[in-house]
Amino acid sequence: MRMHGLRLAVAAVALVGGLSGCAAGSEPVVGKAAGTTSPKSSTVRQACPPVGDATPSWRVTLPKPARQLGKTVGADIDGDGRNDAIRLMAGWRTAWDGDIDVLAVRFAGGSRARVQIPDFEDLARIAGTADVNADGRAEVIVVHPGNTSNSGDVATLVRHRLMLATSCMFDAVDGWYRASPLKFWAHSNGCLPWCDETTACRYVDGAPRLITVDGSTNGARRRWTVTLYRLAGADLVKTATYRGSVRGNEALPRRWPFLDALSCGTARYPV
Repeated sequence: MRMHGLRLAVAAVALVGGLSGCAAGSEPVVGKAAGTTSPKSSTVRQACPPVGDATPSWRVTLPKPARQLGKTVGADIDGDGRNDAIRLMAGWRTAWDGDIDVLAVRFAGGSRARVQIPDFEDLARIAGTADVNADGRAEVIVVHPGNTSNSGDVATLVRHRLMLATSCMFDAVDGWYRASPLKFWAHSNGCLPWCDETTACRYVDGAPRLITVDGSTNGARRRWTVTLYRLAGADLVKTATYRGSVRGNEALPRRWPFLDALSCGTARYPV
């Protein structure tokens, strides 16, 4: 799913300080996958925009933010063992009725960092933090509530620069682009009686992974796709894709976090 249709930013923010999500023991451990895995594409790295160059049009000069969205969150983003203060500030309203918000961090040492985040319905909030790549620094998870599904961004600190983490994706109309893969809590008349969008942080075969789940009913069967990503800098690199299906009354594979909504570190989204 192309999040909000225009999610062309860069996403991922590293935060820890006791709030890690993929740290050992903090989340269930997943073993080998069920279903079939898709072959790795050798063309992705060549065709996709470089990390950090996905949305130059978003980088605009913003007026002083008018108000804070949600609560201030404390987490260790830079890995120095001290909690940093993270706030999401309302930014600039665009001509097409969207917002560009500002995720602002004041580090315990006194320095600051910030990154712009698209917010199409002026409802974005910091959901929580998670150490997505288990490097001792926390990422910040920002959610964007929608009508039939919700999306999110991951903010991370890369060489003292706050960035949004993205993955390389393909669209038949626009070609290769970068976007955040986070999605959760889907409901729609088009996928009754069952549909699911889930994002979770898990250890898979001993390695920290961001997992996304897509599921929908097709006839008498429930079909699902699970995609695994590893966070490298601000790049959410796809490592594997698994697909499968079950009959409508059969149990879904327990190894994957179906119907778990957003579940990464302290980031939880209520179903």
